[in-house]
Amino acid sequence: MDTPLKLAKFEVTLIAPAKIDRVWQPEGAIVWVTPKVASQLFEAGAISGTEGEVLIGDEVDVAFETLVDARAEKIANGIVAAAVDTAMSGLTAEKDKALAQAEAANARAEKAEARITELEGELADLRKPDAAPEPTPEQNTPPSEGAKTTRRGAAPTKKG
Repeated sequence: MDTPLKLAKFEVTLIAPAKIDRVWQPEGAIVWVTPKVASQLFEAGAISGTEGEVLIGDEVDVAFETLVDARAEKIANGIVAAAVDTAMSGLTAEKDKALAQAEAANARAEKAEARITELEGELADLRKPDAAPEPTPEQNTPPSEGAKTTRRGAAPTKKG
């Protein structure tokens, strides 16, 4: 989380004299300080506690709060990352399915193009002028019965 942290001040009791905000404070004085100043006072032995721990007036551990905040941010980032991964896996599956369908469509298109080329070749062969057309079944059938033909092969005309 990119927002700057507010420096909260809290109450500490000095176990030794210390200079705070350019003013010397006596032993036993209760002062309000930032976590950074409290850390410096601890390192100087001016306040009690254990390393990394500063007790606020109501006994809340600042180091613990900092750890909780950091852990909460880490968990939140993990949740966001998991949500993104879940969304992306669904999209990836859909993308893979679409790619497979596109590949199948391309294969069908290539087959169709090959068939078109084949048919165009057959059509070109049929259109060649030197190729004699094959006789159709109508050309091979004898004239129908009952029609009389003359020697020249034409049917006589009726005169009226």
